[in-house]
Amino acid sequence: MGEIIIFSIPGFALLETIKDIGIKKLEGKTVWDITNAFSSDAPVNGVIKLISSSEEFLSENVQKLIPLYHVVKAMNTIEVHLMY
Repeated sequence: MGEIIIFSIPGFALLETIKDIGIKKLEGKTVWDITNAFSSDAPVNGVIKLISSSEEFLSENVQKLIPLYHVVKAMNTIEVHLMY
């Protein structure tokens, strides 16, 4: 594995993917989380449901899962009218 690991996968799969890879394998790496925290549920009236909230962000849960690693949340956007 490289020095930087970039996760560009559906947000709902991120935590399980990290567990599947093996937390130890990420040791010493910088982890870039460029996911959007979309639910796997279908949009309702064109609105995408998120799996995180203003109280708890997905990237914070990633950092809790791998607390000794550098987690960078970057390069993702979503228009506000698509969220609820």
